This record gives sequence, structure tokens and C-alpha cells, in this order.
Amino acid sequence: MNELSEQEMAGLLRPLSPFYYWPNFGNLGDLLIAEGTRQFFDRYGLQYREFDSLGTAAPLDGRLSLVVAGGGRFTANWCSAEAEEVMLSPMVETAVVLPHSINGVDALMAGLGPNCHLICREQASYDYCTSVNTGARCHLADDMAFALDLDALDSHPLDVPLEKLNEEEKRTLSLLKDGLPEGMKASVRFASVRSTIHGEEKRVAFLLRNDSEKDVPYCSPFTYDISVAWHTSGRKMRYNANMLLAFADAVRQADVVVTDRLHVAIMCWKAGVEVYMLDNSYHKLSGVYRKSLGNEPSVHLLADGRFTPELERAWRRLNSPARLLRWRVGKWGKLAKRLFRR
Repeated sequence: MNELSEQEMAGLLRPLSPFYYWPNFGNLGDLLIAEGTRQFFDRYGLQYREFDSLGTAAPLDGRLSLVVAGGGRFTANWCSAEAEEVMLSPMVETAVVLPHSINGVDALMAGLGPNCHLICREQASYDYCTSVNTGARCHLADDMAFALDLDALDSHPLDVPLEKLNEEEKRTLSLLKDGLPEGMKASVRFASVRSTIHGEEKRVAFLLRNDSEKDVPYCSPFTYDISVAWHTSGRKMRYNANMLLAFADAVRQADVVVTDRLHVAIMCWKAGVEVYMLDNSYHKLSGVYRKSLGNEPSVHLLADGRFTPELERAWRRLNSPARLLRWRVGKWGKLAKRLFRR
């Protein structure tokens, strides 16, 4: 097995520099990956240009070398026709896929050759890639979110002239001014309940996903999928740091977080918040836990997909009949007010 350290991964990329970097469009988790990757590039003096499309990518230094952002782009859930077209294009001389979950994309794997390096972030993806007879070279390494240094992030002021911003930056600035960070913190508190954990009263937040990767039966109107509070192109933008710092501040509203979002778990660990991880549909959380987080005392894997007795009590308290009744009355009251205004 070819397991890469951060330094070895930089050594793999150095001969390709300058290269194109292809970030993921996605949520706050994808932003965590993207900014961790940029810090990694800067640490090792790796030069890059952001990739738009094959139609606009001119070869750099006489070749087209592509470094694909880490994440889950090459899974049955999310792999797109564009991703397959780019990865199999004869224009791409060398491709490196940064630490990824990879599964269910047999046709793509069959078309890849030795000009492609697939770096997997957990054992199951590595086993899949090496089992489908791809000609690509396979490696194992930590998720790129681990490369992020939260303390190195600097917020940008919100009083910049609008003509200096692109459209995505303008939208983000508007959200920041309209109170998105405070809203994220309030939503984490709403998804929290005070309960006893390890013999101490703590604020426990349930930050659970609601998309096709969900693989646990825990559903409630009181949970909060913080990852989708904001979406990003993944590109280098003003206010990326602001959003990640807001993400960290929001999870710090709890003492303990329960989540089936991988990058919520990683952010909690970085922000000093104890976290319990539930797996997703293709087991990336358990895989990354075993690869990268298994020795961290503040991170726990709920391997059987069930809460501990302490978390079960907190869950029942979060969803108590009295709280559900108050929520339903409030919900219908707000609807009635809107109807009567018409």
C-alpha cells in the first residue's frame, strides 16, 4: 500500500507545478477542503491556476497537468458527465486526484491510465480503486481538510467597494451583512439540548444531513444541517476565511456535536468541540475516522449507527412531546399570520 504523508504528497505534485487546480462546487465542507488545499499549496510553494473547463485551459509549461480537489466527486452519488469527460480527456497529460472517496464509477476507473494518480482518503476507496483493474496509480492519504490551519485564517473587512468584488463575493458579503454567522450560531443552539455526557451537563447539538448520503434513521425538525448554510464554487474568493471562521464559531455553540457530515466532524475537532460521528451511505466517515481520527480522544465513531445511552437520552429530550407541540403551534401560527396578511 502506498500511503502518502503531507510532505510526500507535495513531492508528488512538485514536478507538475505550475498546474491547474479544479475545486469542487459545494457546501461548507467543500470550502474547508478548498482552503486547506490552498494552505497546503502555499506551504510547499506549489504554483497553480484554477481550472474552468477544457475549453479554456491552456497548457502550462507546455503540458496540461490537472490536480482535482479532494472530496466525493467520484462516487455514484455525485459523479457527473463533466467529471468523466475531463478525467478521460486526451488533453490532460497528468491528473492527480487529491484525497477522495471513490466508489461505484467502474466505467471511469476502467478508462484511467498510469498518467493518473488516485489518492484515497480511506481504505475502502483504496481497495475499490485497486480492485477494478484501473491502470491509474493508487495512494492513500489524509483528507485535505486536515491541512487547514484555522489560526492562519484572517477575516476580511465588510466595507470593501462593491466594484472590487465578483458576483459570488457580492452574494457572500450580502449574507455576512445580513447576519448569516449569527443565524448559524442560533441554529446550532436550536439543534441543541442540555444533557449529561460523561457525568457532566453539556450542550449537545445534533447536526445531521438530509440528502441522499443519509444512512441513519434519526430525523427531527430540530436537527440542523449546517454544511448547507452556504454554497461555494470552491474558488479562491474574498470572504472564504470569514465563512470558515463563522463555521467554527457556530459549532463552538455546543460542547458536544453529533453528526453524519464528515467535514462538520473535522471542523469540530479543529475547533476543540467533542464530536460523535455517524456513518453515511458509503461509509466515508468510518473510513476517515479509522484512517485519520481514531487516536483523537475528542472524536468518537458510532460504528453501529446507533446512539450511546447518553446520546439517546439527549435525543429524546431534544424531541420531547412538549417541545414538538411548541414547535408545531409556532409553525402554524407563523403560517396563519402570513395568510391573514394577504
